[in-house]
Parts: sequence; structure tokens; C-alpha cells
Amino acid sequence: MVLVGVALEARGAGAVDALLGEFARRSVQRGHRRADLLVVADNPAALRAYERNGWRDGGAAGAGTVRYLLDLAPG
Repeated sequence: MVLVGVALEARGAGAVDALLGEFARRSVQRGHRRADLLVVADNPAALRAYERNGWRDGGAAGAGTVRYLLDLAPG
């Protein structure tokens, strides 16, 4: 498990987009075809960031979290 966050002072500067883009690039490079994560459901900024970066809502995952999915394999 990995916990990722962006420092308050870095928000709005593109840090999350760069982080998620690099994660996807490295995952593809390692041969992964799909990624998933859990995010706290009452964090609208995080939900928007994931959706903006191609992640799709995979539904409620329990304990106030939502699962997000990212297809990495070429379509």
C-alpha cells in the first residue's frame, strides 16, 4: 500500500497531474495493464484530479471510500 498526497503549498501548480502522469508512465513501462486506488469519498478535489487524469469511478469501496480505476493497456 502506498499513501500519496500533495502538500498544500503545491496544490494548483500541476503537481498532482505530474505525479499521476509519471505513475501511469512507469506502470505501463513495467507491463501493468490496469491500476486501482481508493480515495476518501468526501475529497472532491482528489476525485476531480483523478477523473481529469483518466481514472474512472469504480464505485463505493466501503468505509467512506471510492475505488478509482485506470486502464493502462492500449485500447
